[in-house]
Amino acid sequence: MKSNLKKISYRSDIDGLRALSIILVLLYHLEVNFFSGGYIGVDIFFVISGFLIFRIIFNEINETKAFNFKNFYIRRIRRLLPALIFTLLIVFVAGFLIFPPHLFQELSMTYLTSLLSISNFYFWSQAGYFDISSNLKPLLHTWSLSVEEQFYLIAPIGTYLIYNFLNKKNFFYFFIFLFLLSLTISIFYHEIRNTGVGSSDFYLMPFRAYEFVIGILAVFLLKFWPKYKVFNEIFFILGLILIFYSAIFFDEYTHLPSYNALIPCMGAFFIIMSGENKIKFSSILKNKIAIRIGLISYSLYLVHWPLIVFYKYLFVERLTIIDQLIIIFISLIISHFMYENIEKTFRYSKDYLSEFKINKGSLLFFSVFLIPIFLAAHSWYSKGWYWRLSNDNKKLLISSLNQDFKEIKECRYKRYDSKLSSLEFEEKFIFCSKKYGAAILILGDSHAADFYNALAINIKNDHFVDMSKGGMNLISDMQNQTNHYKDIKKFIIQNKSLIKNVLYTQRGTSFFGKDNNFYKISKIDYVISFLNSLRDQGLNVLWIGHLLEPGFDISKFNFLLGDLKKDINFYIDEKLIKLDQFLLSYTNKSKIKYLSKINMINIDYNKDFIVDGHLTYSNEDHWSVKGEEYFGKRILNNEQIKKIFLID
Repeated sequence: MKSNLKKISYRSDIDGLRALSIILVLLYHLEVNFFSGGYIGVDIFFVISGFLIFRIIFNEINETKAFNFKNFYIRRIRRLLPALIFTLLIVFVAGFLIFPPHLFQELSMTYLTSLLSISNFYFWSQAGYFDISSNLKPLLHTWSLSVEEQFYLIAPIGTYLIYNFLNKKNFFYFFIFLFLLSLTISIFYHEIRNTGVGSSDFYLMPFRAYEFVIGILAVFLLKFWPKYKVFNEIFFILGLILIFYSAIFFDEYTHLPSYNALIPCMGAFFIIMSGENKIKFSSILKNKIAIRIGLISYSLYLVHWPLIVFYKYLFVERLTIIDQLIIIFISLIISHFMYENIEKTFRYSKDYLSEFKINKGSLLFFSVFLIPIFLAAHSWYSKGWYWRLSNDNKKLLISSLNQDFKEIKECRYKRYDSKLSSLEFEEKFIFCSKKYGAAILILGDSHAADFYNALAINIKNDHFVDMSKGGMNLISDMQNQTNHYKDIKKFIIQNKSLIKNVLYTQRGTSFFGKDNNFYKISKIDYVISFLNSLRDQGLNVLWIGHLLEPGFDISKFNFLLGDLKKDINFYIDEKLIKLDQFLLSYTNKSKIKYLSKINMINIDYNKDFIVDGHLTYSNEDHWSVKGEEYFGKRILNNEQIKKIFLID
């Protein structure tokens, strides 16, 4: 039975806008200068999806007063799933051949969550989108696909129910309300609660819904949009300006989505509204190259990030222009192949997934779909298939994996990396203070957590509290403008009579600028100012210096193909040594005591990197469990540390 629906006209400018979006994302992921905010291409994709999908849904419901849900979901599956499955299979095989077990185990989990369209929830539970560890996650980019697929699942059902419940006028106002509600929630989470970049409001649908709704509102408003040529030329250019402003001036510290995402999203809105008209500047998005890139944009989005991750893992840490061009070329070739042979085949051929009838195409599709699921589940369950490693590499790898520190006494505990609520933490703090006396606190980032573990393993002090938080030192707190250290300071001042000492330590590279060549005095002064504010309350404060990093990231070593003992190569960063020497002299001018961790440990990497057959590092800048125990003993030989922890 043929449909009587009016055919929705094709808009080449939308494909051009898709091209612009994927190019921005690609340039950002390739770390091309001047595109520090290129990730906003994803926000533009959300606006485009809201516009195109709602236009399809609304057109059918408005004309027929009904909606064929089965046909809609089949079309979405044929449009999205084949290319996604192909990409996931290639990435899974590549991970099997390249990644060591701990990385392959995580890849297996992201494979499963990506297929189930819930990878955004998984990555939400992990590190932030902008964290360094993200460079080892070849399927990280699927978070946005999961958000889109969740929108595709909800949109037709929600639209149908709302349309039949409300009249046309209220139908439009409902989406205005939804836009304001989602935007308000997003702003609340980021601006009032000061959540970190890459937290729940970054990954989850409720905080992104307003971006889709901007596209939905465009469907309603398009027929009222003025057709004057000059008017549309102005708004088309304004749309481009808003998008490029965001792509150039946003960076990893920009609060997103929140109100900032309105800038690129409104840029996309203006282009959608004005681009349909015959205007001079629309040729920017309507030329053959832009349209072609727009057509392959889905496949290009799928393949580019895994290529970057594997390329950097195998060859280089920092991409040169040549590396960037190679990745772009390979990405375009693969995405062209996928569009012509996978996307178009499944999307337009009636032999594949047609009405879900049992035929050769559907059987092939579901066998390819299901078999790798069992393999990925088994790989995840068996911790990444260690049987692929030699016995020596297996032992070394296991020793490098940093595990959660287990409390060995009731009053040695962590504030942020434990299951304690704020109230439970405060109750425990008071209980331990009464039972064992005043506490020793350690503040800082993940390096402070390493320092805490190193001491807690070796000391006898009974009340030792880790108040560190991964990725959250005073510098990142200053740049992100969070309340993290304000809350810590408030707690310390309220309980200063129950605190014996406050120790602070963080990663040294945080003091350098974006060029990573020169440390910033303003950052150092910020740390000193905060520590002095605690000292002024009568507290004993000690700044423990940074770690000298080996310049060899064990987490990126190819345990499958390499021999660690032969291939290991250290690089001593002289900048960190000079920074430590500067801090020793600079803090003498202040009231803050500074203790050099570099001098305390006095590391010799040729002897101290592998000890008793165990690695002392878990990655380029963190100790393993063995390292925490090993280096902790050296730290405790320092006279000032002995005095703090009452060691004879």
